[in-house]
Amino acid sequence: MKRLFLALLMATLAITTFQSCKKGPNDPAISCKSRDARLMTTWKLTKIEASDVTVISGVTNTITTTYDGATITSSSTLSGSETSTGTYEMTIEKGGVMTWSESYTPSGASTANVQSATGTWFWFNSNKNKYMIDLSGGVHFLSFGIYYIDRLATKELILINSGEEYNNGDTRVWNFKWTFEKK
Repeated sequence: MKRLFLALLMATLAITTFQSCKKGPNDPAISCKSRDARLMTTWKLTKIEASDVTVISGVTNTITTTYDGATITSSSTLSGSETSTGTYEMTIEKGGVMTWSESYTPSGASTANVQSATGTWFWFNSNKNKYMIDLSGGVHFLSFGIYYIDRLATKELILINSGEEYNNGDTRVWNFKWTFEKK
């Protein structure tokens, strides 16, 4: 009987421990790495799904953006489509340091626009779940600043920035989702 009780106690402790490692709703069910440990690595952008709808003085402009790891396409109801090719990487390090580099070539251009910079990162919410992050470092693919972490696995990071603004009858509603793979 003692062995059965001990086995049940150990199983309960193991399940509790594994479940406590999962912090985000889409995080892996079992991960014994902390969110800090999973986050601190070099990430390569593999996908963007974004929409941004503005209404200014009664004129609506819908911008959709997609990226498949190589080609970024942005289309606007007011100004048409634009396609570029390129890459984006960011490295998140201990001590709040975030570095990034991007290289993209607009359709029809002969040279690439290459830039990189160093910025900062920190957990925006201080509770143990750590589901909001601030990534600051200049104007680049991730220039919003504060992101909701939809998924943080050892090899995958999904960031979301969405919101609504209303100002004297003008509106803006946006939803951006970036998917990264560990490099």
